Amino acid sequence: MVGNPKWPPQGDDNDKNIIRQLLYLFALFFFLALLRVVMGMMIGLRFWIGG
Repeated sequence: MVGNPKWPPQGDDNDKNIIRQLLYLFALFFFLALLRVVMGMMIGLRFWIGG
């Protein structure tokens, strides 16, 4: 355990993991919102061209 670099101390590595999870959730939320906007624009364009 002493010579293992993969064993992180319980210091700020936990905070880094929390920040990484928050960034991942934010990126996922942003991606879903962007996908929703793109789908809305596609449907709007279809109605605008069709109408």
